[in-house]
Amino acid sequence: FNYTSDCESFSFQNSSTPLADIDSVYWHFGEGDTLRLQTPQSFDANYSYSTPGEYTVFLKVFQTGCSDTVSQIVSFYQPEAGFTYTNTCGEFQFNNESQVLSGTLSYFWEFDDGTNSTDEDPLHVFADPGDHEVMLTVTHESGCQSYFEEIVSFYEPIAHFSHDPPCLG
Repeated sequence: FNYTSDCESFSFQNSSTPLADIDSVYWHFGEGDTLRLQTPQSFDANYSYSTPGEYTVFLKVFQTGCSDTVSQIVSFYQPEAGFTYTNTCGEFQFNNESQVLSGTLSYFWEFDDGTNSTDEDPLHVFADPGDHEVMLTVTHESGCQSYFEEIVSFYEPIAHFSHDPPCLG
């Protein structure tokens, strides 16, 4: 079988052969006692997992008194995006603090000046002082995404002093 996923929701496609001769199929999704008998009208299945993790999915195919079983491991892990930063005169060092239980993350930073970065911990300089929107999108290898957005600010100092005129006399 094959499958597609948009994070916790999976669409399983039965690719058994010859499909026209199959009487019935059982799908077991690896989450407790979840077991579905599919009728001959549809041998495909959709399933949404309740918690992140790895699951062994079994497909058992029946044809005229015979059967065959195949299994695959599927997984999804929901990341949590986050970051901190330090600012030195408009030069921002962003420190990625994103987390996930297992697997690999990729990063996409968007800055409101039209630039972006795929670095894990980018250094970014804003040309203009003020408030700036920064958004981090983290993507797990299973396709699950998380977003974190924050307004960062910097203002250029303006040196100024005043004094009383000297007293003459």
